[in-house]
Amino acid sequence: MPSPTTVAAPVAGQGVADGRSACSPASRVSATAWAPELIADRLHAAVQSGALLKDEQGLHQLPPAGTGASPWLSVTVPQGPSVHCRFLMDFLFEQAYAKSAVPWGCRACYKVAVAPHTLAQLMALRRLQERGTGVTAKCGIEVDREITQNLYSGFYYCDGLEQARSVYRKVRDAVDADPALGPEVPMRIKRGCTEYEIHCGPSDRWAFDPAQAEVEASLKTQFKPPPPSTQPALKAKLSTLGRWLQTAFRIGDDSYLQFTGGRRLYPAPVSYDPVPPQEMADSSQLAPGPAHR
Repeated sequence: MPSPTTVAAPVAGQGVADGRSACSPASRVSATAWAPELIADRLHAAVQSGALLKDEQGLHQLPPAGTGASPWLSVTVPQGPSVHCRFLMDFLFEQAYAKSAVPWGCRACYKVAVAPHTLAQLMALRRLQERGTGVTAKCGIEVDREITQNLYSGFYYCDGLEQARSVYRKVRDAVDADPALGPEVPMRIKRGCTEYEIHCGPSDRWAFDPAQAEVEASLKTQFKPPPPSTQPALKAKLSTLGRWLQTAFRIGDDSYLQFTGGRRLYPAPVSYDPVPPQEMADSSQLAPGPAHR
């Protein structure tokens, strides 16, 4: 790995426990986020805590993913920009960098983000993504994520701001023209992942050093990607759609009924009037009639 290099720090955002961003100047007075000795210590600590695993060849692995349904459905385009989020986010940012620097590999990642309001709109966006836009895309539920106010989201992964602006125009036109969506569905262009701005400040003020590229190339040789899922693709998709329905029901989004033939996932409980019927009848009989002159 190269020797530590100093780089201009972005403005502090919300971050570590003492109130400073992990990327703030005060937290990097004597060392950089990608100093080899710091990275080695962090990875060792991650293995000790179980946040990372290490195989017999000394390669780092992420722990096996849970067996539950994924919240996301993706459309992968081979010729689109590469998306290596497990390595860049889960391994590099969270473990090797300890959330103290945005990975070099993410510097050109921009996303067109769409925020459907209902499950019906999410399903309509899914249909649009399946038609293709030339870039990898995904959509799913976000209501369980603490760092966003969106209930549902869709993303189109772009290589650079120029491509993001081009994709935005295409998607905006398609969303506006879709009767299940329309101009009221919010859209925006964002850079990188939300976690990066939380810990490293506004994305328009991030700074990168080419030394990171060498560090990350070296770390990639020490990382073993997760194996592909053994679950049949159709079964995985149906599991995710089932999770979407359950989430919509839970948050009171009755647009899910469009996909169940109008049947509720669970029967509504019987409700009882707080006033006994006889008492109500007696009360109505005692009510004064119209005044007579």
